[in-house]
Amino acid sequence: MNEKCGQEIHTTKRIKKVVGRSIFILSVALLLFLLSASVLGRLVSSRELRNTKIMLNVARAEINGFKEITGHYPGSLDDIKQYTKENPGSKLTSTVYKEFLSDATGRSKVYSTLNNKGGWYYNPNIGEVKVNLDKPVKEYLFFFGPERNQIPSKW
Repeated sequence: MNEKCGQEIHTTKRIKKVVGRSIFILSVALLLFLLSASVLGRLVSSRELRNTKIMLNVARAEINGFKEITGHYPGSLDDIKQYTKENPGSKLTSTVYKEFLSDATGRSKVYSTLNNKGGWYYNPNIGEVKVNLDKPVKEYLFFFGPERNQIPSKW
């Protein structure tokens, strides 16, 4: 009887040891998965953030360029494209301005009010263009960079 009881205790200890190791291995695997997802998410998200900021700067430069040439701000962002079609030698480009925070494929819709629908806000009276998103970047992207708490419409 004592021998059988000793074998059961030894078997129970081995099972506990195997279960403990399995839990440790699963914990490490989960941690590695979460870290890799975070890094990958940051890489993808930082590209979207960077591209949105580039598009915003291009749109602002084009609006200012349009005003320099014509003496007034464009009535819409489409007016810039139209101008470049009619004046191919101008310094303006016919860029399609896309915002990539609210949609990874890019939103180019333009609104006359800040309504948080993505795309752009444009005020033709003062030539002001903004990203049409009024919540912190972290609300739109899985991102842990320094811009995480910035509000895109305030850039």
